[in-house]
Amino acid sequence: VMNYYPCNVGSYDGPEVVYEWTNTGGNRRVEWKLPFPLVHLLPSQGVNLDPIVLDGDNGTCINTQCIESGANNLQFDAVSGHTYYLVVDGDENYKGPYGAELDCDLSD
Repeated sequence: VMNYYPCNVGSYDGPEVVYEWTNTGGNRRVEWKLPFPLVHLLPSQGVNLDPIVLDGDNGTCINTQCIESGANNLQFDAVSGHTYYLVVDGDENYKGPYGAELDCDLSD
């Protein structure tokens, strides 16, 4: 259970969901996002969720390896062959339905 991330302020005491992803393409900029249509509806349901990226190349999923966080979306530079943990977490005990997307085809 991860309750804080050094790359973001606040208390994340809601339940998190974690996805493991290994970049099998070349070095590239990617976007980890919670799609707007669903995120737009969530505050009225009392849900506040954020995407977070953890460096997972050592095979351990821990909050202190946070490399990026955002409100609804974030972008980060993914290294070829590197593993990342893509997290959806809620602050102030928020939890609820969500959709998530990883866009690996960003152009600068």
